[in-house]
Amino acid sequence: MNSHSKLFLFAVISLTLLILVFPIPDAYAVTTIVWRLGGATTTTAVADDGDAFGTDVLTIRVSDTALSGNLISNTINLTLNSTVGDSFTLTLSETMDTGIFDSGNIALMNDKNRFTLSDSGTITIYDDDCNGGCTANIDTLPASSGALIASSTDNTGLQLSLVETGNTTKTFTRSFNFVTGSSSSGTTLQVTTGDVISISDLETGASTNGFILGGSSNKGAIQAIPSNITTIPSGTYFVSASYNSVKTNLQVTDDSAPGRGSGGLVRPGLVVDSVSSVSSDSSSSNGSGCSGDCTPPTVGLTSNLIRIVENGFSYNGNSVNAELYYTPYPLVEVIVGQQNKAELKIYENSGTGNLEHVGLGFGLGHGESFDKSRATINLDLTFDGREIISTFDPDNVLDNVNVVTEKVPCNSFSSLQCLKVILYHTFREPLEFNMLATYIWDFDRNAWQNYYNHGIQIQGDSMNPPKEYLGINKGHLVHLIESDKNSAIDSQGNSWTFDKGIWTIDYIPNEKIIKKVSSHGIDRNHVLFESYKIEQESIAADILKSLLNEKQIDSDFDNEPKTFYGNFLKRSENSHLQSLIIQEKLKAESLKSQLYPQYPFR
Repeated sequence: MNSHSKLFLFAVISLTLLILVFPIPDAYAVTTIVWRLGGATTTTAVADDGDAFGTDVLTIRVSDTALSGNLISNTINLTLNSTVGDSFTLTLSETMDTGIFDSGNIALMNDKNRFTLSDSGTITIYDDDCNGGCTANIDTLPASSGALIASSTDNTGLQLSLVETGNTTKTFTRSFNFVTGSSSSGTTLQVTTGDVISISDLETGASTNGFILGGSSNKGAIQAIPSNITTIPSGTYFVSASYNSVKTNLQVTDDSAPGRGSGGLVRPGLVVDSVSSVSSDSSSSNGSGCSGDCTPPTVGLTSNLIRIVENGFSYNGNSVNAELYYTPYPLVEVIVGQQNKAELKIYENSGTGNLEHVGLGFGLGHGESFDKSRATINLDLTFDGREIISTFDPDNVLDNVNVVTEKVPCNSFSSLQCLKVILYHTFREPLEFNMLATYIWDFDRNAWQNYYNHGIQIQGDSMNPPKEYLGINKGHLVHLIESDKNSAIDSQGNSWTFDKGIWTIDYIPNEKIIKKVSSHGIDRNHVLFESYKIEQESIAADILKSLLNEKQIDSDFDNEPKTFYGNFLKRSENSHLQSLIIQEKLKAESLKSQLYPQYPFR
């Protein structure tokens, strides 16, 4: 075979390979998008379809003949939009090489209820007749007629009781959170990323969906109707799916569920209480000994210094952004007998319904902790919605105590809800120290303390009667009446001082007895002797001054010639003197021997 033949054969083979690998585009390629409900094509869906119970699975199928048979595993992006302004994008993978792309489940929502694993939520149900028994007090919807919450992971779910938000409000709420490593229990629902969560009213069957972010990119959830709508007019609300210039609409229809009592349909409300950016420090024990939720309530910052609450502490209108522990606070002056108002905005990552205790302490000194407070106001919250107010006030400092609570936004940049606790009170007497403290914990026993310094300074006279004390001194009963903070007077008029936990009588020196002045004058034992002496000194000075007649008697002798008296030596240092002394001793011994030769004591 010559070279021309070889070249022609190679060109033919190469062209054949190019045709196999890169097929010529089909001029009649078709793209279709269909909505599927329970596996069957549909053009309508009820507002709560795609729920976690698995009964109404809502999916989308895209067919693109241009991508079939090309030996490539293709992916496409499918965009969803709703007439209420919500949207998101799915990424779909091709089924083998068929050009067919199927989505996962798509949940329809009546709000943007997208959660992270560390978020919590609040269920709200309005019941016009309080499950057939409204009272003047705070009512409870029992779990059997409350709400059912379920997830794609746990579609059996939990039945939850709900507590009325206040007397005769007829609005009932319950907070919940999520767990991934264990089964559902209490108010904690087992979920996985990408799960749909559904809330169902156990009396009416009306339901609401939410979605756990993360997981596969081929599924999701979209707000399909407004959150406050009760009736869905036909042909008003749609969700569209768009790809490759092709769009298919899904009409959202009413579920026709009845309302509670005599009212019309009200779907269960579902609110995201937190977002991952502000609660990423929750849910794990981190070796602290707790399990599950380990995040304490806060009036300001999370443990990773993210601000959740704005103006979390206020006293008589002086609000401040609370820091993690110590908060600089300008000294506020208050008056004995006048009403004061302290305000706390408290964020709890498991929902405001999980708060158990709020305490406000007064009169702390430098370096002291909450338990050293001279007086405290306490609010204890129960699962059934009761609020119990108590005080610790051994010195009767507080009066007219009242506490009011309400739910308010935590800040201006998110939808987080806080419990606002307003503590009204008056002071009956001043306190020695000024610092304030708060001590808050939840039902999981996650607790946190905050301190505010300088705090408050209480001015004015005490409205309390003087304190009285009984004791024994030298075997006698002593009755003391407090005259000042650390002073007292007994029935004999003696003053006492309180120091280091003990009352001690003040020292009174013995007085000298005052006697009449005799003809001999005043002696030094007389009580008036000291003043008499000073008087006599003054008289003597006046007499001396008159005698001197301005003469100087203490002239300066420094310039007078000095008289030389010789050099003086100590006896022990004078050798001549010591020699004479020795000679005289010897003479005396010799003379003594001569005069008394037979001296008997020798």
